[in-house]
Amino acid sequence: MEKNRLAEMYKLIEKAKIFDKVGKESESLKIYLEILQNYFPNTSFCYERPSIILEKKKRYQESKDICLKAIELIENQKLGGTSEKFKRRIERLDEKMKKEIENKPKKKSFKINKNLGKIIGLIIAVAILSFTLIYFLTPKESPYKDIYIDMDNFDREIKLDGSMFIDKKGNNLPKLTMSMIEYARNICNDNPEVDNSIIVVQKGTIGFGILLNQQIDKNRAKEIGKEFIKALSKAASNSNDKLSPPSAVTYGSLYDSYDNVLAIGFSTTDISFKATMNKKTNVLFWRK
Repeated sequence: MEKNRLAEMYKLIEKAKIFDKVGKESESLKIYLEILQNYFPNTSFCYERPSIILEKKKRYQESKDICLKAIELIENQKLGGTSEKFKRRIERLDEKMKKEIENKPKKKSFKINKNLGKIIGLIIAVAILSFTLIYFLTPKESPYKDIYIDMDNFDREIKLDGSMFIDKKGNNLPKLTMSMIEYARNICNDNPEVDNSIIVVQKGTIGFGILLNQQIDKNRAKEIGKEFIKALSKAASNSNDKLSPPSAVTYGSLYDSYDNVLAIGFSTTDISFKATMNKKTNVLFWRK
């Protein structure tokens, strides 16, 4: 590829990543599709990411087509990476397309206007986390009661204030940054079952909210929730050598300083999974 076109492609890739970082997946997808149509990226990421977004948008056949193309290029040694992850995604896509055909009559009533769906999604996400923060403990006992999440717009950057990292006793807590939060959100949002996610920090408590786009069982919910919590801990430990990273059996020492609340669900009346973790315990307790 000519140097000029190569430079153009890398600029587009960086632009797509920026849109991804702030949660604008539709804009990100447009750029990735433009890259695949007009350029020849030699990294599997440029195929994997759009296939994930398309799957989340239930555009299963388009996602499958990209996976098939990636497998072909990898097997012909024209693309870096391994084909196994694309093959696994194709298996999942085939299963979803099969279920979609079987359940098509039942799903008609759930089709809603795109903009209305976005608004409802924002309201749902607020309700999920707000309900959970109030739910677990009585007002006198709860360190979560004062947490408020303004999610009028997912794409607006949440401002982190220094007072968020001081507990009620006045002790300084490990600081979190927007880049750490965005890293964790991107990890969570890469799951095809996740529509969006949010993290809120206030006075010794971290609230994690996950908005789903499809039914999942408890084991899968636990997997996604644990991954989300560990992703934030990993990002924090990468920037603070005093913090130990998460492992296969722990969530990392970030949570020696913070209590945690996790809510996973679909709507204000369907908060499917709830969990809490008290600081220093490193044990996630599932409420439902």
